[in-house]
Amino acid sequence: MVDRPPHGPSSSFQVNRDRIPSQGWTHVGGQPVVLFDTSSSATPFSRRLFEATFYVHVFVVAALAVYLTIRGFFSGNARHFPPMKWFPPLFVATGSGVMTALAWHCFIRCSPIRAVKAVFWLSPVMTFATGILFVLIQSASSLGIGIVGIVSSIAQFFYYAWVKTQVNYCAKIVSVSTAESPACTAPATLLAIIAATLYSSLLVSGIGGAMTIGTRWDILFIFIMIVSLIWTLHTIKYMLQTMVANIKYLHFAGGGNIHTCQALGVTLKYLVGSIALGSAMIPVFSFLRGSARGVIFVAAGTDEFLCSFADCYLRVATTLTTYGNQYGFVYLGVYNIGIVQASRDAWELFRRSGIEELIKSDQTSLFCSFAGVTGGAVSALVSGSWMLATHQDHATQAAVYSLVIGYLMVRIGTAWAPASVTAYYIAYGENPQSTHFDATIPSRLEVMNRERELRHRQAGTRESRTSKS
Repeated sequence: MVDRPPHGPSSSFQVNRDRIPSQGWTHVGGQPVVLFDTSSSATPFSRRLFEATFYVHVFVVAALAVYLTIRGFFSGNARHFPPMKWFPPLFVATGSGVMTALAWHCFIRCSPIRAVKAVFWLSPVMTFATGILFVLIQSASSLGIGIVGIVSSIAQFFYYAWVKTQVNYCAKIVSVSTAESPACTAPATLLAIIAATLYSSLLVSGIGGAMTIGTRWDILFIFIMIVSLIWTLHTIKYMLQTMVANIKYLHFAGGGNIHTCQALGVTLKYLVGSIALGSAMIPVFSFLRGSARGVIFVAAGTDEFLCSFADCYLRVATTLTTYGNQYGFVYLGVYNIGIVQASRDAWELFRRSGIEELIKSDQTSLFCSFAGVTGGAVSALVSGSWMLATHQDHATQAAVYSLVIGYLMVRIGTAWAPASVTAYYIAYGENPQSTHFDATIPSRLEVMNRERELRHRQAGTRESRTSKS
C-alpha cells in the first residue's frame, strides 16, 4: 500500500515512487505516481470474497430469470396472463429510462447550471404526474402509492423554496467541477448504461415469467430479482463514479492525467469488491440522511418533542454517513482501501479543513436523486399508461418496476457529475490554496459564516426580549 498524502489545508499532493507497478499509475508533474499497490496481497480476503459474492449472485439471478422466462412462455397459465402483454410496455419503459439518462447526461455536459436548476422544478412536476397515474389505476395499493407521490411532489416544491440558496451554490459547484470532462466519459457511461439495460431487460423477463404462475415461491423470486436489480445497477453506477473520481482527483490534486481506459481497467480488476459493499451500504445511509432532512423540514416550528426526535434522527443518520459516503469512492479509487476506511478518512478530512458543514448542506446528491426521479417517472408513466389501457390488473406492478429501472438508469447516466464534485471537494480539502480552485467554495463559506452570525444575533435578541418580558 502506498503512503497516503497528508490531509489538511496546508498539505500538498505527495507521491510514493518506490514501486512502479505495471498498472495503476500515472504521471503528476512529469513524475510517476503510484495510485495503489496492485499486488495480489494488497486486496484483503474480505474484499475478494465480496467481489466473488457479487459476481456469483449476478450469475445465479440471471439464470433464475432465464428459467422463469422460459417457464412462463410454456406454462398453461399464459392464457390468463399472456407474456406478450407484459414485455412490450416494460421494454419500452426501460428504453425510455435509457433515453432519459442520456438526455440528462448531455444536459449536464452542455449546461450544468441550467440542468441543476431545472431538475428541482421538473422532479416535483413529474412526481405529481406519476402520483395521478397511480390514483387512476384504482387499486388499493396504487391509491396508497399515488397519495404518497402527490404529497411527495408538494414537499419537493416547498423544499426547493427552503434551500434555494443552497441549490444556487450546487449549480455553481457542479459547473466548476465538471468544466473539464475526462476523455471517453461519454462512451464509458454509454457502456455502463448498456450493461444495466441488458441486466434490467433480463430481470424484467424473469419477473413476467414469475407473474405468469404467481405462487408464493414466485413472489419470493420477484423480490430477489428486484433486490438484485437495485444492488447491481447501484454497483455499476459506483464503478463509473469511482473511475471518474479517480481521474478528476488526480487532475485537481496535482494536474495529473490518467487515461479513462486505464482507470476503468483498474476499477474492474481491483475495486469491484469494495464498490459492491459500498453499493449495499451507501444508498441506505443516504436514504436515512435524506429522510432525516425531511423530518427536520417538517418538524421546524412544531412542538419540542418532535424537534428533539428530528435532531436525534439527523445525528444518527450523519454518524452512519461518516462510515459510508460517496466521498469515500475517491480515496477508494486512488489508494485501494476499504470503503469504510475511505469514507471515514474523507469525512475526517472535511472536519480538519473546516468544510464539514458545507459538505452536509451540499445538494449535489439530492440533485442527482431528483434527476433519477424524473427518469423513473417517465418510465412509470409509459408502462403504467400502457398497462392501464391493456391489462389494468397488473398496471401497478409494471409502473413500480419501471419506476425503479428508470430511476437507476438516470443515476448511472449522471454518475460522472457527483464523481467530479466529490473529487473536487477531496482535493480542495487537502490543499485549498491550489491554483486548480476558484473562489466558489471560499465564497460559499463566507456566506454560511454570515448566515450563522445572523442566526446567533437573532437568537440573542429573542432571549433578551424573553428575559425582559
